Amino acid sequence: MKSKTMIVLTALAALSATSYAQIPQGGPGIAIAGSVPPSELPQKAQDFLRKYYPDQQCASLVKEFSDNEYELRMTDGTEITFLADGRIDEIEAPRGQILPLKVVKDLLPEKSYAHLNDNGYLGMVNEIDYKANGYKVSLITNAPDDITYSLSGEILEIDY
Repeated sequence: MKSKTMIVLTALAALSATSYAQIPQGGPGIAIAGSVPPSELPQKAQDFLRKYYPDQQCASLVKEFSDNEYELRMTDGTEITFLADGRIDEIEAPRGQILPLKVVKDLLPEKSYAHLNDNGYLGMVNEIDYKANGYKVSLITNAPDDITYSLSGEILEIDY
């Protein structure tokens, strides 16, 4: 009986040591992103939403800690990425829809807005993406798909 007990205890000890070795040690690691309440958005971002999207609610808001930006999806499907200071890095209307004209006018340089208006593209702006050298404007048309403007509003590139 003693030998059976010793064998069982030895087996349990070995199993316990093996199980322990398989359990990850330490904490969960560095948090890369997490859900946050809309009240955590920078004031400038909150002001923008109150001004241009007063009837929309936040469907989800994720803070990207590594990039220090906020990714917002509203109940209508509009997606906006805000930088830590509240400036817009990217704004996209729901698929197949356009951004409100007052948003486009406020976000783009006057020269870019005039170019879009003069060429009949103003009512086709689906997305505005800020780049280091300017703005990439995506349209819901296939000719052209995207127009990239400089920070002053000059055309840099047109993608068809």
